[in-house]
Amino acid sequence: MLTSAIVGIAKDKMASAIAGQANLLWNFGNDLEDMNSVLESISAALQDAKRRSAKEKLVQLWLKRLKHAALDISHMLEDYQDNSGELKAKKPRVLSCLPIARKKIVVANRMKSVRDELKKINKEYRSFNFRQGDMMMFVKHHHFCLNNQ
Repeated sequence: MLTSAIVGIAKDKMASAIAGQANLLWNFGNDLEDMNSVLESISAALQDAKRRSAKEKLVQLWLKRLKHAALDISHMLEDYQDNSGELKAKKPRVLSCLPIARKKIVVANRMKSVRDELKKINKEYRSFNFRQGDMMMFVKHHHFCLNNQ
């Protein structure tokens, strides 16, 4: 009786782990789009961040974290593209797909950790109130001109 209870617990935990991994793979495309959106927003403010980093140590640290996160994303996507190529190159059979699926799961787990780091970076980014390139200057100037007419 004790053995069947332990086996049942192990089976339930395994099913939960499998579902979690499948969910990571399922959301991979959406996660990529979300991360791209965050990077686009941050990219628009990099000029102001670089200028402020000369005087503000916290901005320097933030830029360093951003650089490392961007490198992690780049490496992760290279691994993902390498794995995608393997899948397209062969006519997959059920068992031949297992190593490729494992690699994709590893990439999806890396995605989760990079996504979490990018969330922290984005939260810090918003707290700095960076100006977004020349567009912010145009908007402020345009707003000033409209109010003074």
